[in-house]
Amino acid sequence: KNVFIMLHVLGDVPRESYRQNVYIGYNEWYLDTLSIIKQIPDVNWIIKDHPFSDMYGQGDYVRAVFEENKTSNMYWCDKTISGMQIKEAADCVITCAGDVGIEYWAYGIPTITLAETYYYEQGISYHMNSRKEYEHVLRHLEGLERPAPESMQRARNYLDAYKNEQERYYAFTNLM
Repeated sequence: KNVFIMLHVLGDVPRESYRQNVYIGYNEWYLDTLSIIKQIPDVNWIIKDHPFSDMYGQGDYVRAVFEENKTSNMYWCDKTISGMQIKEAADCVITCAGDVGIEYWAYGIPTITLAETYYYEQGISYHMNSRKEYEHVLRHLEGLERPAPESMQRARNYLDAYKNEQERYYAFTNLM
């Protein structure tokens, strides 16, 4: 299995609107995830830094932490790799609370989230409620089923609505 771990901007606080977060912060999540996956050799773990990490000054840090924890089945994903390329290679995507959780689900790729995202109550993502549950799922990824077609469609509907809202927002701000 090829599992992509999609990092957040580590300095961000997990979205306050989320009622439940397994981790206090994204850096804690990153460090603990590395600690867990180092012990799971039968998966290709691929770490992808956030596209804006250099702007936020975290690029060197996350890469250094990765290199310190790297095992033979852990890989760094270059920032030039697109989401569409990841879609072709991913068997699963992990995010603490990112929008990639809904995006890849819409493509039929199981996603794992660790916060009560705006989409999890719609059956979009495998939502983890505890660190213990998270570790168990990472150790047993073969049990993750691909999203059901109706769930994938729900994710696409959310994404279409979000895109339309963004287009309206930018059209409005350009009028000002």
